[in-house]
Amino acid sequence: KLHALMKLDLRPSVIDRRKLAVWFAFWGEVNSRPRYQTVCAESDEYYYNVLCSLCDELIAEGGYEVDRANTYSKNGPGPVALGINEAVRKTYLALADRLPTQGTGQ
Repeated sequence: KLHALMKLDLRPSVIDRRKLAVWFAFWGEVNSRPRYQTVCAESDEYYYNVLCSLCDELIAEGGYEVDRANTYSKNGPGPVALGINEAVRKTYLALADRLPTQGTGQ
């Protein structure tokens, strides 16, 4: 499920270089932060909770010895997965012309 969510988030229609450039410019603009919070806060919170729940499922299914109470903490697997997702988008924006476009299956 987590892999499917990440693939959905990183599909070509989402990681279009032009869209990413506009998004990161908007997101990074200090004056836009209040507007961003108004528009996106609810969906961001929902996405974050789904991501943390999927990490909880992986921990439980794998029998990992992890304090599941920390899944939602700033250093827990949920926020780490969210950070990886954002890092992939930023990397794609910066290096899109040098990354493979097909045949990786990833």
